[in-house]
Amino acid sequence: MRLAKVQSALREKAYSFDYEEEDGIGSIDFEDRGLEYHVWEFQDDDGSFGAETNLMHAGHMEELRGDYEEQLLRLLEPFENRKTGWPSAVIFDMDGLMFQTEQQIQRAWDIVGPSFCGEPMGYHLKNTMGMNRPSRMEYFYKACGAEFPFEKFEQCYRAEVEKMKQAEGIPVQKGLFELMGFLHEKQVPMILATGSRKESTMENLRLTGTPRDWFAFIITGDMVKYAKPDPYIYTLCCRRQGILPQDGLVLEDSVNGVLAGSSAGVRLGRLNQTPAEPESKAELRIGLYTDGELVSRHSFRLPETIRVRFDKDGKEYSDHLFVDEKTGTARIKLNDWEADLIKQESKKPDFVCWLRN
Repeated sequence: MRLAKVQSALREKAYSFDYEEEDGIGSIDFEDRGLEYHVWEFQDDDGSFGAETNLMHAGHMEELRGDYEEQLLRLLEPFENRKTGWPSAVIFDMDGLMFQTEQQIQRAWDIVGPSFCGEPMGYHLKNTMGMNRPSRMEYFYKACGAEFPFEKFEQCYRAEVEKMKQAEGIPVQKGLFELMGFLHEKQVPMILATGSRKESTMENLRLTGTPRDWFAFIITGDMVKYAKPDPYIYTLCCRRQGILPQDGLVLEDSVNGVLAGSSAGVRLGRLNQTPAEPESKAELRIGLYTDGELVSRHSFRLPETIRVRFDKDGKEYSDHLFVDEKTGTARIKLNDWEADLIKQESKKPDFVCWLRN
């Protein structure tokens, strides 16, 4: 990766930026106070590298040679530190999170289900939320048999959903526009990442009057190869926005979406309003990934009640999975090996929290 020090400096100051690399040449573009700034590498005929930038004067490009990355770092020093405690970007799921479209889909599956499987099929929704079309198709072939007429089923249930939209409109989640307006006012970038097709996504935004230009960009299910719970879509959002995963925030409503965001290392906010999902008995299958490859899965059953640990002679930790609501900490006594392990793990860039079982 080129211009690594410049990228690190921009992230440290909480700037979002676009990075591209082609033929071993890197380029960075970012915005500050309405002005666009550029850092573009070049290579001379003798093989030496340099950089063209307007960091000195926003309207004028100048060339830097020699140790140009150190020169760029000095030029970035006067730029303000944008770290405010806000996420560097907020990534929105759509169906079920922004709009109550999943509820309409579930009702449509119940309506057309008897014609295909002899029973209402809405109960399948909880297993497919967040999936794109190929993943959902694969699910139904496994659940209902290889001969299941998915395309006919899809055509029929979409017709029912269209009837609902015409009769009811698309129910917008309460508080959505207030939240988006607040983030827009605070200049926190917003991104839309959904498993739905581009066509239906744009239609939903249009019918609900959601401001498309408030999103930095939109990624839909037919634009990515891997669907939730794979972390790819959220990893792609962070890379494209030029932020570290732990500096972003994902807003989700489904288990598949939560698993995708968690595996990508992004902080999570979950709306617990998904149909047909028993929260108190939810079992999560957590995937462990290395360089995008699934290496292990673990099942965790959520407890009926959560008890925050309080060891009288323990140390206060704010990064434990369960903390007291009033103090924001848990008091836990660890042995030397455990304490050293937590100390080392907390230094890693993808560290989120830990649990003393």
